[in-house]
This record gives sequence, C-alpha cells and structure tokens, in this order.
Amino acid sequence: MPPSSPAVTRAAASPQPEVRRAAVKTLGLVGNASVVDTLARLGGTDSDEDQKAVVEALARLRGPGVDAAIRDALEAAPPARQRTLVRAIAAREDRAATHGLLSVSRSPDPAVRTEALRTLGRLADTSACAPLVQRLSQATPDDRERLEGALVEIGRRDTATVPILVQALNGAPPLTAASLVGVLGALGGSPACAAVRQQLQSDQPEVRLAAVRVLADWPDAEPLDDLAAVVETAGDTRTRAIAARGLNRMAPQAPARAARAAEALAGALATTTDATERKNLLAALIGIPSLPSLQAVHAQLKQPELASAAAAGLLGISEVIYPWHLAEVKTALSDLRRSGSLSPEMTKRADALTARLGQPANFALGGLASSPDGIEKDGDAHGDQAAIDGNPDTYWDEVDNQQLYRLRVQLRERSTIGWLRILGFNHQNYAPKDFEIRCDDRVVKTVTDAAYTNNRLTVAFPPVTCSVVELVITGAHGPSPAVRELEFYAEPPPKP
Repeated sequence: MPPSSPAVTRAAASPQPEVRRAAVKTLGLVGNASVVDTLARLGGTDSDEDQKAVVEALARLRGPGVDAAIRDALEAAPPARQRTLVRAIAAREDRAATHGLLSVSRSPDPAVRTEALRTLGRLADTSACAPLVQRLSQATPDDRERLEGALVEIGRRDTATVPILVQALNGAPPLTAASLVGVLGALGGSPACAAVRQQLQSDQPEVRLAAVRVLADWPDAEPLDDLAAVVETAGDTRTRAIAARGLNRMAPQAPARAARAAEALAGALATTTDATERKNLLAALIGIPSLPSLQAVHAQLKQPELASAAAAGLLGISEVIYPWHLAEVKTALSDLRRSGSLSPEMTKRADALTARLGQPANFALGGLASSPDGIEKDGDAHGDQAAIDGNPDTYWDEVDNQQLYRLRVQLRERSTIGWLRILGFNHQNYAPKDFEIRCDDRVVKTVTDAAYTNNRLTVAFPPVTCSVVELVITGAHGPSPAVRELEFYAEPPPKP
C-alpha cells in the first residue's frame, strides 16, 4: 500500500489518537516528498502531541525534493501549519530555508514569529543579519528580544557577523543601536568591545546607557578605563552606579590597573552628596584593594553614616596591600584603632596584621594566576588562583604526564623580588622539579632536580623588579607539578 493511499490518510485523520499517530509515523517512515502536504495539513492542530508526531514524521522523510516541498508549503500555509513546518525545518537542519523563515518571521501570529526567529538563530548564516537588523527599530519588545537572540546565535557560529553588526551601528536609529550594542556584548571580543566603547560618545542617552550596561558586564577587563571615565564624568547617579559595579567586578581581573578604577571611584565619592550613592561607591572601593581606595576609605572614618563600613573596609584593604604600602597601612591602622570603630573580632585582625608588618611580605597574594599552557585542571584541583590564595588546603594541578606546564602570576603591583617559595602537593611527589623562573618573560633562574624540605622549596635569585612572574615547568616529582602555594619575597621568606 503506497504511503499516500487514502487508507493511510484516513487513518492519520482518525479521532483515535493512537491510530492517528501511528499513521503519521508510517507516513514519515515510508513516505517521500509527495506526502509533505498531507502531513502539513495534519500538523495544523492545537494538539501538542499531534504536532510533535507530524514534526517527527516530516523530519524522517527521505528522498529528493523533501526539503524543497516543505519550503514551498511554508509560506502559503495557515499559522498553525507554519509552526509545524518551521519546527520540521529546524529538525531537518535545512539551512537553505532562510528566505522562507525570514518571510514567515513577519507573520501576524506571534507563535509563528517566535518559532521562525528561533530557527533562524539555529540555521541562518550572515546573509540573514541585514534583514534581521532592519526590523529591530519597529519590533515589539518581545520580538526585539528574539531578533537579538537570533543575531547572537548566528554570531556565535560565524565570526564574520561582528563586522556586519559594527557596520550596521553607523547611523542606526536609537532602538536599533541599543539592540546591536547588546548583541555585540553577548558576542564579546576586542572588535565588539571597541564598537561598544564608541557608543559611549553617542548623542542618544539610551544608546550611551546601553553601552555602559554592556561594558559593565564585559567578561574581561578590557573596558576598565572606559568605565572609570564614565564614573568620573557621568551626570546621573544611575549611570555612575552601573559603571561602578563594572569596575568593582573587573579590577580583580586586572591587578595592575586596579588603582585606576579606585581613583575614579574615590573621586566620585569625594564629590557626591547622595547618601545612597556614597554607600554604594564606598562598597565598590572596598572591593578594589589599592592605595587610592585605602586613602579614600580612610577619609570616611570621620563620616558617622559611613564610619562602621569604612572601618571594616579599611582593615580589609590594609590586609591586602601592606606589602607595597607599609607606611600608609601603619598610619591607617593607627587611626583605625583611635576611631573606636573596631569590634573585638576586627581588633584581633588588626593585631595579627600589625604582627605581619614586621615580617617579609608575600608579593604573590592579591595577584592574578593563569595557566597559558592550555592544559585542563586535574582531579580535585581548584584552579589557577588556588596556587596563590594563601590557603594550603587548595591547590593548582593539571593533567598528568605533559611535557610542559606553565603557571603565570600577574602581580597586584610592580614589585622587587629575589626569593621564591613553593609548597608542593606532597613531599617530593606531585611538585615542580625542573623549571625556569621568568620575570616579565626574562629567565632569572633555572632549577633542576629540586630538593624539597618538609614539602617546601625555597629558591633565591638576583633581585628583579617586575610585574609578572612565571614558572615554566618541564619536569615534576610524580606525574604532575601540583602547587599548594607559590610565594614571592624581596628577602628570605619567614619560617612556616
């Protein structure tokens, strides 16, 4: 019996769901292009189960002309059938259906528009970008979100999308420009970041605000200086608050530029009179330990409404930056004790910090660790930052038996160091054995067959002033060179 025979067609229209769906399945298994119209009509139902069965049947069809037949049926079909046909196109991954999908994505039926735009995101190439962009300015809020989503999905498949979107920003109406800024933010990368940064100069307030929002959520610290400038120049508290949030989040990713972020926040704190904004700026400053933040928070000890938070923040900042700013931290601690704002717990911390001020300081603390070797972490390792977090219970480790391992540390501030100490994972087992110490990419010491004492290795080398210290490890005690703590000092490190 041919699949398109009246008997199968009648069975597919049966009032009994089991019979109906079995017939639809049969059409999908043994049918060809000739049954597309039959299945499309059967898909024009309110039943989700029936629509699902028809989509699966259309997805199974084989033979020449099936995709073309589905495309031909799409534009002339009523909305209920269009939804089913669009879902079938998605299931068949028919990338040649872009023109038809663009057409039905303008349907008066919101469900059809949603399905078509979702499928365009999955299947379309950059040829769909211009038509999608053109619709942004007149779209409803819901459709604009779906248009943006489609552009993001296309961009994630094809890097050529970013230049197209950047070009579209030129002269775009405000709503379109704001949407494109959001799409570029979702795609990321330096070219997209540069384009978004340019929109900070837009004469349209909604576009500038969109750019600030996107830059504040940027995945790395590339726009840190731009956000600092926004904090310094923005005329409204909302924009400054968004930019301040971004600076607070980015500064730990760029230790060498943290002071710039703190300077901007400190300047804003000194000039604003809005009580809520002052509290928010203070909180942002406390999260960026640096000399400018220490000085700005120190000044707030005399402000009754901020004194308590300033005291806690001043102590926290001091605990991080004392290796580089010993004199300033001593002064801050002295004033903090006289302020009367210290709780018993904070007093204990202040006492502990005072004791540390007379000992050699570990310049690795507060830095940013990375592994530019492209090797994944191994076992229960805690990631790159675990090597310099001051907690020996966490550790850095990567996949065993590699020829080269690299552990790189961007120091919080440029520092002069002449000693290195490693706490391995276990004594002479899972620990660096053969490695170079590089300071700002210059080899300052080569270590071979390192001998540990109580799981610690201390290495001296000619003092060098640098911003980045890296271990380039070519041999390990055990299968891999795990590190519990990596420490840098200007003088012989203190006894453990």
